[in-house]
Amino acid sequence: MAGVSSPAGLATHFLSCAESSLCEQIARDWNTKDKASDYAGFVTAFDVDADYLAQFEEHIVGGSQHRELWIPSEELDTFNQHIKGNIRLVARFYGEQYSG
Repeated sequence: MAGVSSPAGLATHFLSCAESSLCEQIARDWNTKDKASDYAGFVTAFDVDADYLAQFEEHIVGGSQHRELWIPSEELDTFNQHIKGNIRLVARFYGEQYSG
């Protein structure tokens, strides 16, 4: 499972992507052009308890490879408790206006 989120305070959902290619596309093509994301996008990967994830409906956005679980932001503390093992940084992208 891979994840990408909007900047703190702006997201109503955490997007959990079944395919890391979708997360990479969001981080690279959207976040690097977004001032609220500080023109940077990051993709992480992690394992989550499957029984816990079963409560969230899968959404297809765009093509069939664009499968997401929308985790409500108020659910993130509980979601984090169900992460197994380490969170891994898979990719990072920086836009032209990034200044960090």
